[in-house]
Amino acid sequence: MRQKNLVFLSVFVLMLFATTGRPFAVFKSNPPPLPTLPAWPTKSHRPQWRFAPEPTITPRPIAQGSQTYTAFMGSGLEGPRMGKFIINPHDPQVGELQTIRVYIKDVNVVRKVRVLLQTDNASTMYQFSLVEGSYMDGWWEGSWITEDTHDVNYVATFKAISKTGISRTDLTIR
Repeated sequence: MRQKNLVFLSVFVLMLFATTGRPFAVFKSNPPPLPTLPAWPTKSHRPQWRFAPEPTITPRPIAQGSQTYTAFMGSGLEGPRMGKFIINPHDPQVGELQTIRVYIKDVNVVRKVRVLLQTDNASTMYQFSLVEGSYMDGWWEGSWITEDTHDVNYVATFKAISKTGISRTDLTIR
């Protein structure tokens, strides 16, 4: 046991010598005093933080009033076919009524149509109802009061459901 302690001590001294260049550490009895700072930092002692100013968002301009979009869906896709979208108004203000109409055609009865609106701070689902034509060939409409801004993010994801399947169309406005 003594021999192990002696070997350990020898290795320790050799490592100390290798790292410091001196065989033994030199300890001073009176280290230099630490610099003192005032109890309350003065302006010269405070760190000078410089933050970048918050960027102002300038929304990319989009069309005003009522806008119509046409969708072309491939023949290999299953589900109801969404052909036209009418968004009125296209760029609503918060608190303003917005109405979206969608023309849908399918060989089976369309059971449900809805849209997920993704805006700057929220994602909201709205249901549509048939307003013109039949459940197999007609116009579906949804209306709501605009509750959130859409200065940066404004995406509408439409889904239509029938026995044929589920079709989905994404419309990125902003």
